[in-house]
Amino acid sequence: MRRQTFPPKPSGHPLLRRGTQWAVAIFVGLLSAGQSLADETLTLQGTSPALIFDDTNVPLQTWRIFADDLGFEIQDTSATTFPFRIDPLAPDSSLHIAPSGALGFGTFTPLANLHVSTGDLLPTLRLQTTNVSAARTWDLRGSGGGFDLVDVTNSNAAPFGVQAGAPTNTLYLTNGGKVGFGTTTPDANSQVDIRSTQLNGMLVKRTTAGPNYLRLEDSTGSVFRCGVQGAGERRHPVRCDHGR
Repeated sequence: MRRQTFPPKPSGHPLLRRGTQWAVAIFVGLLSAGQSLADETLTLQGTSPALIFDDTNVPLQTWRIFADDLGFEIQDTSATTFPFRIDPLAPDSSLHIAPSGALGFGTFTPLANLHVSTGDLLPTLRLQTTNVSAARTWDLRGSGGGFDLVDVTNSNAAPFGVQAGAPTNTLYLTNGGKVGFGTTTPDANSQVDIRSTQLNGMLVKRTTAGPNYLRLEDSTGSVFRCGVQGAGERRHPVRCDHGR
């Protein structure tokens, strides 16, 4: 049995006075319960209150729970790391673990394995690598306007977005690598299948001056091109010239 030792305690007092702090001697392996006159079962009071868990089994491991005006921390003393911290004034349900194991961030009732809820207009999940050879930051953002994938490192460029209210199967990728627009069953002989009720099933538009073609090419280099010249002239011959 192991105990933490203190100087002799004052006679007739269940606690030990050490300077401006009070300490309690706790016997490991023996728990003695006494009368509690307050709502708290155990109170640690002082300028830097801490609770240490010191494991003497090999490999030796020590944990420290520490709290002060700067925050609440759990420290892996053996590794000199702080894997968990709560800053003062953290809002309600900043982190909540439901009986099902679901994690809630900003919600007391997580409805998914990971549920993020916030009153902000642009709730965001950030993915960041700090590796010096490939540092990059991506944001997944969802709001009332839609869902965006944002390349923060590239001046907040948003290469992928979904507008709120987009219909089911607007974009569908099969396990065979086929792409369906408006369908979950792309044509077996097509890599891309577009189903639409619009006048034009697809628009290919060049945003700068110059010709614009739709080019189809097989493995031998045979080419079919259909498009317009830079001056607006329509051009739609079947072309069989290689390498163009």
